[in-house]
Amino acid sequence: MAERQNELAEQITWNEFAKWRQTPEGVAFLAWQKPAFGLAQALRDRDSDWLQGWARVIGQAQAEIPGDEKQRLMRRPASLRQSGLKVAALLSFAVAGLFLLGLLAQLFALSVMDSAPATGDFSYADCLVLLEDPDNVLISEADCDAISPASAGSIIPQAIPLALFLGLGVALTVVRRKKQTAAREDQTVENESGARAERWRFDPLAVEPGYTGFTWYESPRAEGYADRLMQVALFDGHGRPPAQSDLLTVEMPIARAPHSTNPADINRLLEEFGQKARA
Repeated sequence: MAERQNELAEQITWNEFAKWRQTPEGVAFLAWQKPAFGLAQALRDRDSDWLQGWARVIGQAQAEIPGDEKQRLMRRPASLRQSGLKVAALLSFAVAGLFLLGLLAQLFALSVMDSAPATGDFSYADCLVLLEDPDNVLISEADCDAISPASAGSIIPQAIPLALFLGLGVALTVVRRKKQTAAREDQTVENESGARAERWRFDPLAVEPGYTGFTWYESPRAEGYADRLMQVALFDGHGRPPAQSDLLTVEMPIARAPHSTNPADINRLLEEFGQKARA
């Protein structure tokens, strides 16, 4: 039933459109539609040629740039970040933190050992005797190790790597800062970018995909003109029929004139667009 209702509604819509085509507005629309389609397609073809022309210009310019200049630009972000040194420094500080925890645990054990004689005069030898007692359920081997005089010697194995890794982390941080400062003060990449922009009027190594230095048409109102034409011309009987006031002027936008500062390929395209408009 729903499908039948949809078919009926579709038929009613097309019947109304067929009647509307016989009205003065409908006749005007049908006379406008074909040239509007043609102009919209021509505009899209011209936009495509424009993008391809700039892509060729950019590719040719990039091919002329020395490889070492490209490499310097590619390495620039990494030289400013120095991520490898940063990661190495963080790892060194992390390892030093682990040894610091171990050292603090040893110092805590020593403090317990030092306070034991004052509270109960319980020595390491007494602990060992009590540990050998078959009826002992209070003292463990770990308790005796904690008050062993030999435990003081374990501080050194913890302190030495702590100092080494801490010093390494500080050294890596200092080296990273120096390298970052040197990279920021090195103006080679900036100077080369400025030279490229002066030569080509843009930097071929800094453009995004789809870059064009400027539009091929003079009037900013031509932006999206092809899409607006197609939106009206593709009316197929659904919705509100376009009134004569909705019909856009079917006129090719005026192309820019070639200029001496433009790349040669771009000027050739502009000349071609101008010749087609005059024809």
